[in-house]
Amino acid sequence: MQLHDSTAHKACEQEQARLAMLADYQLDLGNNEEDLDHIVRLAAELFDMPIALISIIDEHHQNFKAARGVGIKQSDRSTSFCQYVIVSRQPMVVEDASLDPRFVDNPHVNGTYRMRFYAAAPLLVEDGHALGTLCLVDNKPRQFSDDDMRLLVDLATIVSDRMELRRSERKRQANEQHLADLAHFDPLTGLANRGHFRTQAQL
Repeated sequence: MQLHDSTAHKACEQEQARLAMLADYQLDLGNNEEDLDHIVRLAAELFDMPIALISIIDEHHQNFKAARGVGIKQSDRSTSFCQYVIVSRQPMVVEDASLDPRFVDNPHVNGTYRMRFYAAAPLLVEDGHALGTLCLVDNKPRQFSDDDMRLLVDLATIVSDRMELRRSERKRQANEQHLADLAHFDPLTGLANRGHFRTQAQL
């Protein structure tokens, strides 16, 4: 019992750290982005899949940052296949979800989408956290080779790199603004200093 409690506590700590990292990336989950849409289209075409998704997992939801073949932007995390990937931080393949005890009663398997095949690679960022997945879905069982998975992992790495570049650029701009503020305003009072008045006099 104590071992189980310790494992659950560690998992909770890891999830809180992952959510904090997700917040730090400041992803606009409500809007798709053209370059990410391009990667999703490429994945769908390369693997001949009807559904491809860049899925970001927050505390309660699976958010579709880019999607092909799905008309919604969000679903419940509790029914998401992707939650298994972000916990394990490893790629996952389900060749026939109707035969998998983890998913046989899942509403995505029995409901509108009739999911059968699922393959996903985690979107790994700093400290190894998985913020989401690049995943492929089909409504019929399929096989997925090791080479297929390597290619999917490569595409997921490109997505992670794009997110990291945007985060770095945002932090660079914030640092530049902070330095500019220090040069023109007193850090304690917030009042304009001599540097500010000199700059204004030169305008």
